[in-house]
Amino acid sequence: MTLDPIIAVVCEALKVSAEEVRGRGRHPRVVLARAMIYHAARRRTWASYPSIARETGRPGHSSVIEARKRLDKIAGTLLHDHLHPWDLLPDWTPTMTVADLGAFIDEKMRAAGIQDHGQEPGTKIGESPRKAPVDIQTQRKLAKVKAETPFSGSAKASEAVQPVVANPQAPARPEPSTASRCPACGLRTLAQTHTIDAKGRTLWRCTRTGVCRWEAWGRA
Repeated sequence: MTLDPIIAVVCEALKVSAEEVRGRGRHPRVVLARAMIYHAARRRTWASYPSIARETGRPGHSSVIEARKRLDKIAGTLLHDHLHPWDLLPDWTPTMTVADLGAFIDEKMRAAGIQDHGQEPGTKIGESPRKAPVDIQTQRKLAKVKAETPFSGSAKASEAVQPVVANPQAPARPEPSTASRCPACGLRTLAQTHTIDAKGRTLWRCTRTGVCRWEAWGRA
């Protein structure tokens, strides 16, 4: 979904043009219209901040984020505090706040058929963003990937450890001892740790701590 319907509704409510919104003008009512468009775009579409910046003619998405933060900060203040008296529209009451203007624009959005199904559905001006719930299909995909991953943690599924198939013709690996060299770096000897598995084997590690990460299970 493009932002053209949202831009049209906000521009109609604040009596500004789409060219002014996409331009470089800093008229107070135009600046307020841009912030309202950013808020509505996140609430009613799945557009990212960079795409919102592109469709509104902004140089980068950081300006979109900062404008939304300023809008949330002034949510409870009066429109008279941010606009000149000659910039106020006739149907705006003296006690109308920025949040009231946002609710008025929300009614216009619903009347225009723009659904409240975006990344932050139901989020009002001045509230913390309400993230959209993950759909059932995405939940099933995540559960399948988690089930196929042989270990838990922050690693990706593509980095899962593949099972090692033993070669019956390969020679038996010698048991580690304090006299043997590290098979990985060959610079240090091995040290026995206090970690013991269910089979009674001890975990051996290279004494080159912090550099060589070789470790293996062996008998005490």
